[in-house]
Amino acid sequence: MSLLGFSALMTTASLRADVRINELFYHPPTELDREEWIELVNTGTNAVEVAGWKFTEGVRFTFPAGTQIPAGGFLVVAANPAVFATNHPTVTHFVGGWDGILSNSGQQVRLVDAAGKSVDSVRYADDGDWADRVLDVVDYGHRGWAWESKADGFGASLELRQLALPNGFGPNWSASEPLGGTPGAANSTATTNLAPIISTMRHRPLVPKSTDAVVITSTLLDEATAAQLTVKLHWRVDGTVPFTAQPMTDDGLNGDGGPGDSVFGAVIPPQANGAIVEFYVTAADAAGNERAWPAAARVDDATQQAANALFQVDDAAPTAPLQPGELPRYRLILTAA
Repeated sequence: MSLLGFSALMTTASLRADVRINELFYHPPTELDREEWIELVNTGTNAVEVAGWKFTEGVRFTFPAGTQIPAGGFLVVAANPAVFATNHPTVTHFVGGWDGILSNSGQQVRLVDAAGKSVDSVRYADDGDWADRVLDVVDYGHRGWAWESKADGFGASLELRQLALPNGFGPNWSASEPLGGTPGAANSTATTNLAPIISTMRHRPLVPKSTDAVVITSTLLDEATAAQLTVKLHWRVDGTVPFTAQPMTDDGLNGDGGPGDSVFGAVIPPQANGAIVEFYVTAADAAGNERAWPAAARVDDATQQAANALFQVDDAAPTAPLQPGELPRYRLILTAA
């Protein structure tokens, strides 16, 4: 291959990487699928030709000839262009007419280029890290937890917040501030300094015995380096107050793997047989932007750290691996309350 051909390939790949899925209007309050739309953003300094590109998962659509996304600009892909033009008359740079619908409960949305190579994909959801935990209404004398998002049928869109971080994580998305979203314009919740994303949380052993210390690990994503983050594990045995807060480190000394790999660890000492341990993790950057996982829940009009992770010590738990054909084992752990 000539150097010129190699340069062209590198340029094409670079431009492809500049295009991101930036906003989703997946659950209109009218429940009319034809009002749905997806917004793309070009984060690069050159216009990107997207003719022949396709959405292949979530919805199916091929971009028509001559379609470009300007440098630093946006392109909306609408389920129904006529409906979109009526609902958003000031937005002029859009295409549309796709097959399929965006699921109200979440799904994978995948964008590929004209050669079929992946450009970007997002698996959004209406629960977990993509929504807020709220205490639900009374049902049979009890109140359980529910998930709620203003982007899930309440009129807002789902916006990507920090373009410098991966868009595959729920904490990097938020419901738009204005109803109807911000198609064709900068996202209302966009920021250049997001609270650290706690992308994974693990504890081991999964079912500890009373002789086992339990290692808690969390993987962090942030604009800053791991050394600039303050990460803490908060834990308590059910029925006791308050939480014990202890530092989580990325030095390779607390079950966190290698030093400097953005995986933070801390160790909870052995607990009595039958004990239920409640825990959560907080992570803050140097600017004081802080996040908890599990996130704080909404209890009526107050925000509380009330729905946390749990494990239970059980000396009688089976330790043998599952055998072929054996049914999986499930454990339900509840606090005394």
